[in-house]
Amino acid sequence: LEKMFENQDKIYWIPNGVDLKHYQTSRRLINRDIADLPRPIIGYIGVIQKRVDLPLVKYLAEKNPDKSFVLCGPIWYTEDFHELQLLPNVHILGYKEYDESPQYIQQFDVALIPHKQDDFITSTNPMKMYEYLACGKPVVATAHSGAEMFPEEIYIADTYEDFNDKLQLALKDVGDEDKAQAKRKLMENYSWAKTVKRMLELVDKKID
Repeated sequence: LEKMFENQDKIYWIPNGVDLKHYQTSRRLINRDIADLPRPIIGYIGVIQKRVDLPLVKYLAEKNPDKSFVLCGPIWYTEDFHELQLLPNVHILGYKEYDESPQYIQQFDVALIPHKQDDFITSTNPMKMYEYLACGKPVVATAHSGAEMFPEEIYIADTYEDFNDKLQLALKDVGDEDKAQAKRKLMENYSWAKTVKRMLELVDKKID
């Protein structure tokens, strides 16, 4: 959309933001559908639609039978989905309300952005990326999925094999409170309050 306009000096791209209080408040009550799962828990939260690379999730689950793979979200895309359901370490938890989402992300050991690499994905800026980082979680994402904004905080993978390798690296970060806190601190720059402030500053400059 940004490239569609001719006067680029008048075009400003504002990335997504995150409700820090919502995602960084510790949840004491945890639903049993995730609390009872064996660890480590590798999780994804969001709408399960065509952009989600289900064969990649299947590949990862098969390569890591000792790990629990969790998918939280409504299912809009059923192709290849039945194969996932046959794997004993894949857990389909269904749609979760916005108020519930922090408790699930906080239970992830590693969070995933397993998006297909195509022209549409290269123009996305996924909300879950901000939510994962606000919770201080290690994150692994496919290349060109918008995660390049945070190359120091997110492990970015080009192939299925590379994604699995990066997952092993991310698992080594579990329990590293310094890295977790650095992610939370970074997200302070992307709070909705600061995002709106940047927008209003641009508007004020044009009015002046």
